[in-house]
Amino acid sequence: MKVIHIIDSGGLYGAEAMLLALVHEQKKIDLDIEVVSIGKVGEDEKPIETELQLIGCRYYQFRMKPRPSIKQSIRLMNLCASHGATIVHSHGYKSNIMMAMIPFFLRPFPVVSTLHGYTKHKFLSKMTIYQFVDKLALRFLDAIVLVSPVMSVGSFGIKKKMKVIFNGVPMISSAETPNKKADDVFIIGTMGRLSKEKNFSFLVSLMPRILHDIPNAKLIIHGEGEMRAELEELVDVLGLCENVFLPGYTRDANQFFESIDVYVNSSTTEGMPITLLEAMRAKCLVLASNIPANSFLLKNKFKEFLYDLNSEAFIRSIIQLKNKSLQEKNSIKNQLNDFFIKEFTAKKMAENYKKLYMECL
Repeated sequence: MKVIHIIDSGGLYGAEAMLLALVHEQKKIDLDIEVVSIGKVGEDEKPIETELQLIGCRYYQFRMKPRPSIKQSIRLMNLCASHGATIVHSHGYKSNIMMAMIPFFLRPFPVVSTLHGYTKHKFLSKMTIYQFVDKLALRFLDAIVLVSPVMSVGSFGIKKKMKVIFNGVPMISSAETPNKKADDVFIIGTMGRLSKEKNFSFLVSLMPRILHDIPNAKLIIHGEGEMRAELEELVDVLGLCENVFLPGYTRDANQFFESIDVYVNSSTTEGMPITLLEAMRAKCLVLASNIPANSFLLKNKFKEFLYDLNSEAFIRSIIQLKNKSLQEKNSIKNQLNDFFIKEFTAKKMAENYKKLYMECL
């Protein structure tokens, strides 16, 4: 079976991490995998294209003007068809809209779309309009995958096409596990696109109060994005240059998780939080904002690691976690890791997608 994935990547974040993990595992279960990487005319090699090369996956650059059109949709369909696609798997609104422009009876392959989550934008902004059109386009695709059952996409006549498949991340061997950090500092870590919905300014603004109770605390935020300048200014205004660090994108997430005391997700919206899964895989303690996606992931026995998005709740949670005994912390880490292995490995994700592909043929 030949599967061609399509993505218009804006960096190396949740959707990209999921796609790279999926591609890597699908190659192990005898699927022929290629990727079409959409970009703007004249755009250089994208980070995801570099990563695809590193894992030995064939990819094709598809450069186009920003707005989808019938002409570009036909060109994209013909590219996939010329490479023998049995299934096309779309990751994002642009490829969803372009594939939906081609009527069912003219497409030589079924199209599956994974919805990685919608972010909130100003009313009638360009992205709000694109998201609305995307939801309409989903009606004209063959299968729609939600990465969490708590995702809301509206009805739009697609309920019968929807299926939930959890995101997964690859297993790691003990040989890949770095040494633990020293105990002279308490490191709070987080990572993701430096964007509004990740809510990193919430964490930075609380650091003066955290330092009052935990004087040796440090906050490390890995990632890049449009809010870097704003976050750097906030760090400077609050006099936190010795306590808050924004070192940029990291290629070695596992090493990062192993070097911190607790991983914090502060998002106001998520599809399926990949970085939380990676933290659980690395046996890292976690705290997460009490939003639907995080709540679903940490429900039941892990609900104590959810906090409401207000300063008092977060500070209370971080202090309670820090004060747990070493034995309690190790027990929690093992439980989180066991839960990850049971439900959220990349291998399980790949197997579930293969079943869906077969159903679409």
